[in-house]
Amino acid sequence: MGTENTFDSVSSLLDQEIRAAFEKGTFYAALIGLLCGAVILALSLGGMPGMLVPCLWSFSGGLYSVLVYFLIRSSFQIPNWQYYLYLPFVSFPTVIFLLSELLLPAGSATYFNGPPLLMYFVLVALSGMLFDRGLSIVSGAWAMLQYLGCWYLARPELHFITAPDPVMEQDLRADPIYLFKAVMLLAMGFIIGVSADTARRLIEKVLREQKERAVVDRLFGEYVSPEVKDKVLRHQQAMIAERKQVVVLFSDIRGFTSWSENCEPETLVKQLNAYFEEMVACITVQGGLVDKFIGDAIMAVFGGLRELEKPAEAAFQAAIEMHSRLDTLNQNWHNQGQKTLQMGVGLHFGSVLEGNIGSRGRKEFTVIGDTVNTAARLETATKEMAVQVLVSAAVETQLSPASKSLLTELGSIQVKGKSDALLVYGWSGATR
Repeated sequence: MGTENTFDSVSSLLDQEIRAAFEKGTFYAALIGLLCGAVILALSLGGMPGMLVPCLWSFSGGLYSVLVYFLIRSSFQIPNWQYYLYLPFVSFPTVIFLLSELLLPAGSATYFNGPPLLMYFVLVALSGMLFDRGLSIVSGAWAMLQYLGCWYLARPELHFITAPDPVMEQDLRADPIYLFKAVMLLAMGFIIGVSADTARRLIEKVLREQKERAVVDRLFGEYVSPEVKDKVLRHQQAMIAERKQVVVLFSDIRGFTSWSENCEPETLVKQLNAYFEEMVACITVQGGLVDKFIGDAIMAVFGGLRELEKPAEAAFQAAIEMHSRLDTLNQNWHNQGQKTLQMGVGLHFGSVLEGNIGSRGRKEFTVIGDTVNTAARLETATKEMAVQVLVSAAVETQLSPASKSLLTELGSIQVKGKSDALLVYGWSGATR
């Protein structure tokens, strides 16, 4: 079922969602940065001192976010694009420290223990939203190196800090405290990276399972039990194509064309849906799988994908139950003044090729082979033989004595497409 292709497509889908989320994030970052810059500029023009550096910092962050936003919107594509675009965000705290070093008397020490320091940790944490372990680790290391560089610039001024409490003063001046903060940035990068990688694997696993289940739903339709779908998902490699011994059931509504031409479309659809609902229930309860609907015909398989101990017995019991359910439907339709239906069923046992068959764009899990064609021919012969169910000798020999007693040997008939005559048995509605 293409596990590698499924994995690649899921990973690609997740990357697209991450890129879209990053685009949205840069939009809001640009909005916040420019808005904060405008507010700080207004405060500076209003006479508040010391606002130049924060103003330049906010505008630089906002403008860079605008640049990144438009790069992503323009389908900017280079390998490891997130490293080139995100790591400069991790440098935003460094920008204010460097501006302070150039423009303020106390240099980078001015804001060193303020909000910019916290931004290093926030930006390293946000790198996890890109679900790239390497990026988070590099972000932590990059933040640590920048922090250490800025600390080296601020260190002379930091030693002049005084505080009323010795412990507080130690926390603001002691070198080991700042070195410990640097190590925390590095450790945080590793922790976020591992967490992001684990989260990505879990998300990809869930998406992959959902995608595989959707493929199974498309291949088999809605009439396959969860048990069978789970089996398909567990044994995908064995589902490519293989020979199986199965019983194929074909059923068809007699006189469908003339009935459909003289029936209101709404009534036709309503009756067909009720008919299919009941017939499919009879098949699935006996362990059969509905292979496909062909107009008003139903093709089902007993055995193969879903192994049955007695596939012939299960198929025969399903055929009888289908007629019983149809009798009930006909009684209800007759009471409502609607047309009743008649149905023929053909059963044949033999070898089929089972697997995913079709074009690259559309495949179905189905069975093909002479057994399928023979079952269809037997169903067609039910009208001529005046029976409701027609089974081949290959099916009859596998039935229980009780089921065999319900059948009547009808002799050999010539089936289209086969050189040898086929011995058949019929069931004409006798009660079980």
